[in-house]
Amino acid sequence: MNISITKKEYRLLLDMLSVADWIMHAYAIKKEDYHKEHGVLKNKLLSYYKEMGAEDLIESSDQLDDYYETNEYEQHILNKFIKPYEDAFFWDNLVDRLAERDLIKFVGAESYSKMDLIERMAKLNELKDRYLNEFQQNGIDNLKTNS
Repeated sequence: MNISITKKEYRLLLDMLSVADWIMHAYAIKKEDYHKEHGVLKNKLLSYYKEMGAEDLIESSDQLDDYYETNEYEQHILNKFIKPYEDAFFWDNLVDRLAERDLIKFVGAESYSKMDLIERMAKLNELKDRYLNEFQQNGIDNLKTNS
């Protein structure tokens, strides 16, 4: 199968590959955490960078037999996609976890697990709204722990 894409589409594909690679490997600590097959496919697609006029985005190393994003392009991906995602994810995840923690604390773990899905979602959404309002007004300034 051959897939024909324009140079503009190739650049969009590079954005998607970079973000996907970051999601898959940003926290890969051990060698077995790295998804080798995905890396091979990414390199195969990056190898077309000269043909697609993307020398400003991708570099190659003959010594390492590898392709990688330029520092400028890496920074662009970080600022345009990664940081906004991380920021939104942080607040959503924090609100979700705090709301679930509080509801379980209030009704008990057993009652929580037996609660009707619609009722559980309604109660969680009430708690989430309170946290969202607090965090929108004050960020984490009022967030405290018992330690």
